[in-house]
Amino acid sequence: MADRDNKVKSFYGIAPKRYNKRWEEKKIKLEKCAIGFRQNPILSTRKLRIDDLVPVYKTFPRQQMAFEYARTCHQDVYVFAKEKDLQGKRIYLVATLPHFWYNYTRNCLPENRNYYEVIPEGAACRLYFDLEFKTEFNPDKDGMKMVDIFIKYVCYQLKNMYGLECGRKFIVDLDSSTAAKFSRHLIFHLPGAVFKDNIHVGTFVRHILALLQTKLEYGSEQPDSQLAERGGILCCNDRSPALIHEDNAEKRVDGVRLGELKELFVKDEKGSFVIFCDQGVYTKNRNFRIFKSTKIGKKSHLVFSSQNMFKPSPKGRKGSFSKDPDYLFFLDSLVSNVSMQVDGKDVRILTCESCVNSCKTPSKRTAQGIGSQVPTQTGYEHSSYPDIDRFVLSVVNRGGVQGEIRKWVYFPQGKLLTYDILKNQWCENIGRPHKSNHIMIVVDIKHGVYYQKCHDPDCRRIDYRSPERPIPEDIDPLMSSQRTGNSHCQTDHVCV
Repeated sequence: MADRDNKVKSFYGIAPKRYNKRWEEKKIKLEKCAIGFRQNPILSTRKLRIDDLVPVYKTFPRQQMAFEYARTCHQDVYVFAKEKDLQGKRIYLVATLPHFWYNYTRNCLPENRNYYEVIPEGAACRLYFDLEFKTEFNPDKDGMKMVDIFIKYVCYQLKNMYGLECGRKFIVDLDSSTAAKFSRHLIFHLPGAVFKDNIHVGTFVRHILALLQTKLEYGSEQPDSQLAERGGILCCNDRSPALIHEDNAEKRVDGVRLGELKELFVKDEKGSFVIFCDQGVYTKNRNFRIFKSTKIGKKSHLVFSSQNMFKPSPKGRKGSFSKDPDYLFFLDSLVSNVSMQVDGKDVRILTCESCVNSCKTPSKRTAQGIGSQVPTQTGYEHSSYPDIDRFVLSVVNRGGVQGEIRKWVYFPQGKLLTYDILKNQWCENIGRPHKSNHIMIVVDIKHGVYYQKCHDPDCRRIDYRSPERPIPEDIDPLMSSQRTGNSHCQTDHVCV
């Protein structure tokens, strides 16, 4: 009988209990493999088009190392931060935007998209806001209505202080709200203007919020210059602005009732009333969360707001993703991705020097063009681009005139190299040499062209610049970097 049972077992294979145990072991092993592949997926290789620049994608453990490497790259590169753990540790990467987008959307799962734009110290940037409040302490607040009121007030101050017309269609509106917290990011595309850097943005923001508090205290009859002198704090301790200013509720600030402006104040964890705009996001090398990213360990990705009216323009876009609407939106959502020229004209650089006594008058507060950018390299006679130096000398030595380079200034934000010229004052605007004012040659390395400007007051008044002309390809640093592949900037294809 026992022999027959053994034959039956061998015929039907392993006993059910042993079989189930082995299957469970294999299942656990396969699940571990699946988790590993999700965390470290097999990377797909990006195929480049003819109009794509050589890609850059390299990671660093320290922010300073990333910035030092970025300064050696001839391509347009940006520094991003990536959260590594819940303790706040981050790594940093330097990348060209198309290649970053490829890895970000193709090789990273949504839950691993924990990325931040690093807004470089001293770099020109857009006006931006981080608006938030906790619903636990503000159950009756209507966040969407508050954003509308806030935008109207900011646009009023932009017009009042800088003469800029702005509205919803110029504002990127991103949302990462949850049931516990209302959270929005606003990035303003000011027509033909950017701020000098995010420190000036922060000063402007603190100034207009101080004015807001003071308007609620004193009403709307007094001009902002007088209100600014009164100061005014943003935190009202334990008193709501609504209880202080009921008499002024129907007075208006450019179409917004003062009674509505009080809606911008919320309760914090301590029970104090504060404005729902975070004023701590305007520090040096600030990390600002990017489109489609979430904080590590959370699922509240930064996406289009239902109120967003901004539409990216495909005009002038090149490369593999030039027709991808999400990529274009990503580009326009970056705070430091700004152009120093719009439609052939230099943009205005907005500054705001102090919070008390406000910003200066518009004529002194704003500057035109490259002259107000912050250079990081200056020198005399010879720049760090000797081939371009020699080419510029050949340009100013034509027609029997022996021009000289007096001084050069390099603006890394726009990749502009300007040369002050001696002994050649020929101006294309007037068709003859200036009698006493000198000219300058501006080389736009980013676009491979050069043009002439000058210091003459009449030419500066009309912001004159000559027609653009190409620089020779053999001295163009960007063309050279494409020919030499990764000799200038290596590519690290690890997805982080």
